Amino acid sequence: GGALYCEGRVWHFFTNVAPSQEFREEYWRAVEGEEPYPLFVKPDKKLSVRDIMGLFRNHFEGTPYDMTKGLGAGPFGCPYRWKPLQWQIEGDTVNKYGWGRPVSTQQTAFSYVSQARSWLPDEIGGVFWYGVDDNYTCVYTPLYSCLQSSPEPYTGGSIQEFSFESAFWVFNLVANLAYTKYSYVYKDIEPVQKELEDKFFLMQPTIEKAAAELYKADKNLAIEFLSDYSINSVEMTMERWQDLWKYLVVKYNDGYINDVTKDGGRHPKGVSYGDEYLKKVLEERPGYFDVKWKKKGDKIQ
Repeated sequence: GGALYCEGRVWHFFTNVAPSQEFREEYWRAVEGEEPYPLFVKPDKKLSVRDIMGLFRNHFEGTPYDMTKGLGAGPFGCPYRWKPLQWQIEGDTVNKYGWGRPVSTQQTAFSYVSQARSWLPDEIGGVFWYGVDDNYTCVYTPLYSCLQSSPEPYTGGSIQEFSFESAFWVFNLVANLAYTKYSYVYKDIEPVQKELEDKFFLMQPTIEKAAAELYKADKNLAIEFLSDYSINSVEMTMERWQDLWKYLVVKYNDGYINDVTKDGGRHPKGVSYGDEYLKKVLEERPGYFDVKWKKKGDKIQ
């Protein structure tokens, strides 16, 4: 169980950053006698902040263990498996089974990438790229190490009580809606996620150049500038994510995909479950879903 749930994550990380070392999958697939993975590896090439974010966002895509594939992913390719991770079939007391556990999981509370640059003043060189909830659908916002106060959406809230003021719950709204029709909904989430993170990375050199100039004149003013920028980035992300949730609720209302670009009325489109899933449905109850007329005397299924 430990190998299946934890070492698979290590294998996918190491395989992505150091493919030249050809890490074997047998260890995390619980083959006896296989060598454990090392504690750390040297990447084949230098990694950027965004490379690390990308490593956080995976469900074994591109491998034979891709969790968006197969019957376990349901009809809409959902890469998540609901708990418990380990299970048995009723009446079978011998065999145990377990779902795979990717780096991206639905119960993630928060994740982050720390960016430290020693050649800059500490107040400018340290950036904490922070995201809440599922790292596959979160947005990493820049929080500079000189932050004077924590952004409100990241400070309050309770796991027992929903709040529109809590970033954790707002990101949960979007992620949990995506789980219902994943292969469709995620395509609407990804562009907004990319839009925001692209903006933060594009602005970073300009923001830091301005902060460096302020730092020369007044260190405290530079600190205030970067702190305000960090908080504003979070607030902008919160507002954009709330709007995204509203859009998704309308677009995917009642299981349809509604054309929300047209003026007036609803334009619902039903989408099928996909051939792979439907074939399994037919196998389970042969003849039950057949809509053609039957003759008297035929066996009714």
